[in-house]
Amino acid sequence: MVMYMKKRIMRMVELSILLFFLFVAGFIFTVSWMLYYPYKILEPHSFHVQQSVVLAGCDVIGELKYSKHANIRARITRQLEDGIVIPYQEISSNLPVGKNLSTSYVFHVPKNACSGRYRLQMVYNYQVNPLRVISIPVCSNFFDVIASKTK
Repeated sequence: MVMYMKKRIMRMVELSILLFFLFVAGFIFTVSWMLYYPYKILEPHSFHVQQSVVLAGCDVIGELKYSKHANIRARITRQLEDGIVIPYQEISSNLPVGKNLSTSYVFHVPKNACSGRYRLQMVYNYQVNPLRVISIPVCSNFFDVIASKTK
């Protein structure tokens, strides 16, 4: 009877160890999946500014052509840059899902912007799971800004 109880206890200990290692392996697999799975959310095709010359203090319209594969909301950071970065307020957006779609964005060029060659840059930040954020940068073509003459 004592021998039987010892074997049963040993079997329970072995089973507990096996279950513990299976749990750890499952946890490592899940975390690895969340960190390294190649999510395909947004494919930007082009980001084009319609005006080639803009007066400081006026608006610039940029058209983004894209394909989106997942219905996930993005935090979008935007900036105007020519060596000096002019940041804009971060926005939240959920572009429609589909292929070969387009959307327009309006950017206001500040009145105090210097003359120069600028481009618009947006970064779409998608929180795909609790451990990972995917960032997709999109840059426009270059355009010229002419400083406004104020007296």
